[in-house]
Amino acid sequence: MPDWRRDFVAAHDTGCAAENIALAAIALGLGSCFVKAFSEVALKQILKIPDHMRIQIMIAIGYPEPTNAKSVKREPEPIFLNQFGHELNREG
Repeated sequence: MPDWRRDFVAAHDTGCAAENIALAAIALGLGSCFVKAFSEVALKQILKIPDHMRIQIMIAIGYPEPTNAKSVKREPEPIFLNQFGHELNREG
């Protein structure tokens, strides 16, 4: 497999895993935030990660700050069936 393809697949797999981690955090009452802006060299040194490994993403997980914000109800966006413009009837 070419390097570019392997890197693309690794990034895709990492995104899928990160999303599952975020969903699990929500189920546990936690919040999460994906972090991609970091120095890979510095992070590898701090965490003692071997040079042959790549860091794709970091995920910060913790308890969210309590808030009194109210949920905003929005009209649902249309769902199209088989083709754009052929809106699915949501009532059945």
